[in-house]
Amino acid sequence: MATLQTLVQPVDQIFIGDSTQTFQSSEETPQPPQFNPTLTPEIATVITSTNLQPTQPPYGFESTTPAPLASATIALTSNPSSTLGVPVWAGSWNIWYQNSSGNYYASVMTVQISGTQFSATTTINNINYSFRGDLIKQGSEVEGEWETLQTDGTFWLQMVSSDSFVGSNEARFGFCGDREAADRPDSCRKMPQN
Repeated sequence: MATLQTLVQPVDQIFIGDSTQTFQSSEETPQPPQFNPTLTPEIATVITSTNLQPTQPPYGFESTTPAPLASATIALTSNPSSTLGVPVWAGSWNIWYQNSSGNYYASVMTVQISGTQFSATTTINNINYSFRGDLIKQGSEVEGEWETLQTDGTFWLQMVSSDSFVGSNEARFGFCGDREAADRPDSCRKMPQN
């Protein structure tokens, strides 16, 4: 460790009235006093004990120069729709469809996609249903209408992972699906976000 040392030179003091000014002995005209911040002992210690030699990294650490990355990828995991990719609706789904009395009926629904058009068929409690709708929000949601021979209504679905969706029919009753699970998920009902 190196210590900075300063040689002390004799100074002349000039008394002018009540104030005292100190100048170094020289033949030059004295300059007006300049502002010098007062150093606390902690700061003075840091300044006077400055090591003028290049430092080595602490034990266990290596000094490296970061190499530039060829590309960077941001992966968000807190929102399932962020990592969904391109939703694939086509195929067979195990579904659970809630009726007006609050009961869920399980069935298998077959979905077909043509461009941005969604169509599906299923039989729920011995009644044939057909669903027609539009893919919206980059294909992650579907909104449309369902019908049977006796009645019709509306539905909305949102894919929450590559293998499951949640939604509602009549913006009131649960409607969800999963490609593989045989048991209804705990969260089967979600209302459309307008």
